[in-house]
Amino acid sequence: MNEIETQRYAELYERIYGDYLREEVEVHLPLGGDDELLTVIDLGCGTGGQLRNVCGRNSNAKSCFIGFDANEHMISRAKSLSAKYDQKKLFFEVSDFLRLSLNKMPARCDRNASLVFLCLGNTLALIVPERLPNLVASLATVMTQVGARSATLFLETRSGKDYSEWINGGRIEQLNYDANDEHILLSFQALTSQGNVYTTRIYSLYKNGTRAEFCFLEEPMAHFVDLEQVKSALGEKFNFSMDEIFDDKGGTISGLTKGHVFQFKLNLKT
Repeated sequence: MNEIETQRYAELYERIYGDYLREEVEVHLPLGGDDELLTVIDLGCGTGGQLRNVCGRNSNAKSCFIGFDANEHMISRAKSLSAKYDQKKLFFEVSDFLRLSLNKMPARCDRNASLVFLCLGNTLALIVPERLPNLVASLATVMTQVGARSATLFLETRSGKDYSEWINGGRIEQLNYDANDEHILLSFQALTSQGNVYTTRIYSLYKNGTRAEFCFLEEPMAHFVDLEQVKSALGEKFNFSMDEIFDDKGGTISGLTKGHVFQFKLNLKT
């Protein structure tokens, strides 16, 4: 997408995807009690919907919630949508989370807080498999800099083996949209796959008869996620345990396709 399309896509993102994974964030992610002292880092936060949901559940004034995304328009939109939240608690920064460090994190984050990483939605699919070690290195860097030997990573593999089989060359899928939206009638995506790579075209049909198209054909390409590759990369830096906390056996998550959410308990290797 070019610059104009990137900006327009950021503006439509929240409207066509809705509260994607909202139920899973609020119900299935074990984040302790409402007053738990947390530092939560959302990797690839988009317009911040998931992070706002988590932040809204937590009443501890010392907790810190930070969303990173490389798309400046997504971050601008996230900040706008988060205006009613405590600005001393919820932060959004433009950053490539594959090169993450505390230089981008607010100084007020409490080093005694439980450290939580979110990597949900389709974020993992946008990472070239060869760069998974960069993601792991970013996690280890942040943990080292805050003095944490352990952390929790919630990771979704929506575009894993099930997704590959579901697309099977091509698939059209309706996306979430607000029925009361002033402009959009409906949105859907057309997916095609070849080998380990798939491409996405998103279409929005407007009530005035016009349409918008966003085509993801350039880098970064989306890749089907291989969980074993992820585990192998994590094993270079961490000892870890893994539990699957959500499996969308029904085939959809809020109107989107199959997803699996895993909880990794990470401990830095000495």
